[in-house]
Parts: sequence; structure tokens; C-alpha cells
Amino acid sequence: MRYTLTSIFLSMTLALFGQDQQEKISSQLYYLQEARANLSFAKNYADSTKVIQTMDSIDMMMSNLISYLEAIVVETPTPVAEEDYSQVEPIEAEPPQPPADEENPEDMGDYGNGDDMPENTDMGLGNPIIDKFNPFKKMKSKVIIETGINNFFMSLTTLDSEPIVNPGASWFWNFGLVKIVPLSNKVSIEAGVTYLRNRFKFSNDVRLISEGNGQVPGFTSIPNASEDPKLIAHYFTLPLVFNWKLTKTFHISLGGFGGYNIGAGQKITLKEKEEEIEEYRHGAYGLNKWIYGVKAGLGLGGFDLFGQLSFANFFESNSKYDYKTYMIGTSFKF
Repeated sequence: MRYTLTSIFLSMTLALFGQDQQEKISSQLYYLQEARANLSFAKNYADSTKVIQTMDSIDMMMSNLISYLEAIVVETPTPVAEEDYSQVEPIEAEPPQPPADEENPEDMGDYGNGDDMPENTDMGLGNPIIDKFNPFKKMKSKVIIETGINNFFMSLTTLDSEPIVNPGASWFWNFGLVKIVPLSNKVSIEAGVTYLRNRFKFSNDVRLISEGNGQVPGFTSIPNASEDPKLIAHYFTLPLVFNWKLTKTFHISLGGFGGYNIGAGQKITLKEKEEEIEEYRHGAYGLNKWIYGVKAGLGLGGFDLFGQLSFANFFESNSKYDYKTYMIGTSFKF
């Protein structure tokens, strides 16, 4: 019996979902009538007076509920007539007006050639006119590495101790950071800061000495040298180069450089009986503190070849040795 009542109320509850008001009432009446019929059939098998009384009470409740539902009058809603908007005239929105403290872009004229540009116009960063003609907008940073051979341009002298540079074993390397600024589709400017290391290897076994007492340094022979002595100079340099792109793959470059000497050293290997002694000497050695000169090159594809000449004397105030450094090498940028 408990199962029967539960099924009745579950069926009534599920039947209410997804229906309108009239359908809900009809469904409830149907299930209540079916429930009364099933309850009347179940009374024939009841064997207890108390159970029969309970079933009668339930039947009375369902009868009253049926009478209540049958008395409900469901009003049919009156459909609302749709309004006709076809004759309504559209309202045109007014264009937005610029703030009072800003100028209308249409009144600013053509700034392409600067003829109509008003005075005191703010042309700071982000201005479309400056962005159009600003060469620094496409500026690129690249690491540069250069290497090759170096040597001296020497004035003819009669000094016995004048060094003889071995060009095949005298080399340099230079690396740093450069900024490349395009000025047009074919022309760009390149500037940056680099570290330059010049190494000169002397094949006639001489080394540079500082004589002191205000005397200028000079070269002297090394009688027991087992290897060619080496002189090394260190600089910080500032290159400034213009590049012209002649074809898609070929370009030329021309510019200059300046630099400052930050030190010098010598490597000397001596032979003493059955042993070799390596000496590393460091000092100023009277080298010129400042260097400057020109630089020119050409490139084909990714391969660049250049030459560099210093106009400054390698030594400072040294009349005995009128040397100027030149370099020939290749460069790589990435």
C-alpha cells in the first residue's frame, strides 16, 4: 500500500513539469481518479479494520481535492497586439565632438612637408607624423665580431733594433655591440662600442722596454728567445660607419673610429739551459692613449671584408718609431 501511494504522488508530481495551467489541472484530475480506483481495488484485500479506515480517509481527501480542482476556472490570456514600428522615423545620432581642449585632426593640415604645421604643436613620442619619419623607430641592435691581420706602416729608419712584424702571425680581434639605424631603403648608419685587441708578433726577437728617467721606450734584442716575442695592445673603440646598399646582396661601407688605450702587455719565452721560461710583462710602454682613423669595406651576402687605418701614431711622442697601425679583416653581425 505504501508503494502504491508513493507511486501515485510521484506520477502526479512528474506530470506537472513542462505543462501550462489547464494541462496541469487535467493531469492532476486524471491521476487522482486513477488513484481512487486503485485504492478502491486495494480495499478488497485489506485484512485490518485500521487499514481500511486509513484508506477511506485517503479516499475522502482525494475526493475533496478532485472537487477543488474541478472548481478552478483558468482564464485564457488576451494576446497583446504587436505595435507597428514601420512608420517610426529613425533618430540620427550626432557625431561625437572632440573635447574643447583638443584640436580637430581635420583642422591640423598636411604635416607631410611641414608647411601647415602650427607652432608649439606637441610632437612627442607616439605622434604619427614623427613615427612616420623617425629613423630610430626601426633601429636594430647587433653583436659585431671582427678578426683579421694587423701590421705597422713604418717610416724607414736605420735602427738595428727595429721590430720586424710577422704579418701571418700578427692578428687582431674586435667585438662589441652596435646600433644600426636605417636612414632610407638603401642607406643606414652604424654606431656602437667595441673592445679591440691588437697582437703583433716580432720575428727578429726584440721586445719593448721602458728605460725610465723620462726617456721614451724602445726596442731591444733578446739573445736567448726561444719563440717570437709578442706585443699586445688593448683598446675601447667607438665606430661610426655609413652603409650603402647597391644591390640586393652587395653593399659598401665608409666611416671612422676613435679609441682609448686601456693597457699593453708582452709575452716573451726565454730558453735557459734545459728549461723554457715564459714571461708576461705589463705596462704603458709609451703607447698613444688615443687612436682615431678611417674604416672602409664591402660586403657580398653575409660576407664582409674591410680595412682600417689609424691616423694616430702607435707611440706617444716617440720620434724613433713612427708607426701607424692598419688592419684587414672580416666582420660578422648577428
